[in-house]
Amino acid sequence: MRLATFNIQHGEAARGGVAHAGVLGRTVTALGEAIADLDIDVVALQEVDRFQARSGSTDQTALIARALRAPHARFAAHTVGSATGLRLRPPRGWGRGLPASGVAIVSRLPVRSWHVATFPLRLPRVTWRGAGDSPFARLRIFDTTRTMLAARIAGPPGVGEIALGCVHAPAAPAVSAEQQRLAVAALATLPGRRILLGDFNARPQELALAWRPLVSGPTFPNPGPHHQIDHIVSESPWRTRASGIESLPFSDHCLAWVDLG
Repeated sequence: MRLATFNIQHGEAARGGVAHAGVLGRTVTALGEAIADLDIDVVALQEVDRFQARSGSTDQTALIARALRAPHARFAAHTVGSATGLRLRPPRGWGRGLPASGVAIVSRLPVRSWHVATFPLRLPRVTWRGAGDSPFARLRIFDTTRTMLAARIAGPPGVGEIALGCVHAPAAPAVSAEQQRLAVAALATLPGRRILLGDFNARPQELALAWRPLVSGPTFPNPGPHHQIDHIVSESPWRTRASGIESLPFSDHCLAWVDLG
């Protein structure tokens, strides 16, 4: 069973890569095909767009699931509204039919149930750039609204049921630590062996969990990563057959994967 986590940066090219304006739908399909080439059974995705103009108004989760030939896929919104305009907390974590950004899980393995946990709302963090033509150009707003998507997955023979959670913590250490702990508490309500995947925006020594890391290696920035902020961690020990970090021609993050048996 191969699991992976990948912050896809809404289908952007890797740093220094060719911009994909005008062919964004095909680009996300190519991204899905690159993931499929790695023979991944379940992938947790972050920075996923749905119906956003900046990514061709596509359903990125559906396109990636099609490329993986995965029958089970679900998207959960952090925010709804234009990625470059006003964004709001989604109703009940979904925001169906509206432009949205969030996380997703795509699975070739059977999914018995889906679950969404919305973390407490916090006020955005506001900072100022060092330079800019106007105060508005210098203003930077960091939205810390986040949602965890979880799936109860029927593992292959000998593995049993897995409670798998996907998170994208904000780049604010205290909030990231809080959301890691809340994610673990939410997963504890589900049966099965528990695994948390995602972009934690925290290096290994900064993790707020005592869970076991299943993959190690630099994941950010892509290409040329030099530190790890994307993780796959487990509550219980696993027999790890193999693991790795893949630098794909998409996103500013690398994909991290692990084979479990």
